Amino acid sequence: MLVDRAHKLLTMAAESNTADDPVRQAAQDFIDAFRGADAGDVAAALGILGKAYALPHTDHLPLVLAVAGFLVEQGADATPLAAPVLEFLQQVTPLAVDFHDACVAQLAIGANDQDDGDDGNDAEDGDDPEAAFRAIVGRLHLKMPEAAMAWGALEARYAPIIAVLAASPSVRAQSRSLALSMERLREYNGGASWLVPMLMVLDDEPILVIEPDTGLGLVGRMSGVSANFQLHVLLMDVFPRSDSRSGPLISPKAAAIVRGNVAEQQDDAPITAQWNLHAWTALQATGRLSRDHDPSSSSHWIWNEGVPADIPAFDGHRVVVLGPPSYPRSFFAQRDFRGLRADIDVERLLSPDEVAAWVGRFSQSDPNGKKPER
Repeated sequence: MLVDRAHKLLTMAAESNTADDPVRQAAQDFIDAFRGADAGDVAAALGILGKAYALPHTDHLPLVLAVAGFLVEQGADATPLAAPVLEFLQQVTPLAVDFHDACVAQLAIGANDQDDGDDGNDAEDGDDPEAAFRAIVGRLHLKMPEAAMAWGALEARYAPIIAVLAASPSVRAQSRSLALSMERLREYNGGASWLVPMLMVLDDEPILVIEPDTGLGLVGRMSGVSANFQLHVLLMDVFPRSDSRSGPLISPKAAAIVRGNVAEQQDDAPITAQWNLHAWTALQATGRLSRDHDPSSSSHWIWNEGVPADIPAFDGHRVVVLGPPSYPRSFFAQRDFRGLRADIDVERLLSPDEVAAWVGRFSQSDPNGKKPER
């Protein structure tokens, strides 16, 4: 029954002249059937719905993909959607980039015209770049229909794609190279603004964390962390404590939220930051963290607003050096993506001698992570 309803929903949605109400009813009928279906039927049905990614756009196809994403969020295996999502991203991203670049070029021409005293179009007077860009999108749509369709598809379909990416580390890994191309779309394309941080998520990534002031450290593997705010909170939960500190740094609720073990995505209780996070290069040459806390000289900081993929690596590990906070700051335990599980798997704790050895290696190495000559 579920497979039949998947065929019916896809067929109706693929027809551009189908009325809205019958498609919505077909979607509801499918969801009702899904609630009692077994895993084999669900997988077969998702394989059918996933074909929507390759079909010419109609106003109804985003609903089909939203239904497929909903099933994944409810625990269905995302494997049948992996190949369609990957192929979709690989196909539309280069076209969307071409369209974006063409629009930006037109935007620059409009700005130059304004500098030359040309009154131009009111929507492109420079006071509202977003409105100016959207006006150009409307004009170039007719000149670049395929690229414009790709641009729009990223905006229309990103939510169900996020659901698949959150559930599938393999699809994230295979799509990660697209993030660099998609990065420049983020300013004007809402879909790209969410897809890029998801595509940058690292999985099973070696991580080394040390606190030189206490001689504490750990090595482990990091997965599913989409922002350094989230990383900071996770470290406050898993990093070893010195004898002078006792009690948990975060609540069990906050820990569950950042790991994705509960439905809530943000705690309502603020957390006081425990450290400044530094790259390993902060220890270069001197082997000591600077006590100069002027933000203008903070080139070695790991900013909470960044992502773990930005953290410089050394010998295959993303390295986080913990130092005292430069000023009081607080934030909330949160995660950006509902279906994305995150954690740091601590493999072992380091001894003070091991921490000192790492500090020595950092101080003798160049910023590219080359080992010192012996």
